[in-house]
Amino acid sequence: MRAVLSCMVTDELGPGGLLRDFLSLAQQTFDCAGAAALREYPRAIGAAFDLIGLKSGDRLAMSPLVPALYLDVCAERGVKPIFMDVEAGRGTIDPEQIPSGESRPNALLLDAPLGLAPKLDRAASLSELPIIEDISQALGAQWA
Repeated sequence: MRAVLSCMVTDELGPGGLLRDFLSLAQQTFDCAGAAALREYPRAIGAAFDLIGLKSGDRLAMSPLVPALYLDVCAERGVKPIFMDVEAGRGTIDPEQIPSGESRPNALLLDAPLGLAPKLDRAASLSELPIIEDISQALGAQWA
């Protein structure tokens, strides 16, 4: 209620100070140099695609357990999803199983389906492959 009332009595249009506070808290919580807040999940996915340079015709490796919105954004942008096998008991893809050569994807999507975090140390060995790490389902995730 206090946040709503403070927005009503200020001269700022839009989120203003609340957004700055939220982004500052996100940077501290995740120990990162920058943060962005977007209203819609599909817009955030599109921004991630733009940041790593995914374009029509590119291939994105992902788990079949990713949120369905990824498929919508892929279809909208002409990006081809490549579904990878998931590790038994985890539901996350194993970056070591990424194909090479002509069938190699242009980027990798890591998410935390079922609250289980992906093995980031394996993904780090793929330094030439851009990685989107979707943490939207990872808060409170477990390392198994």
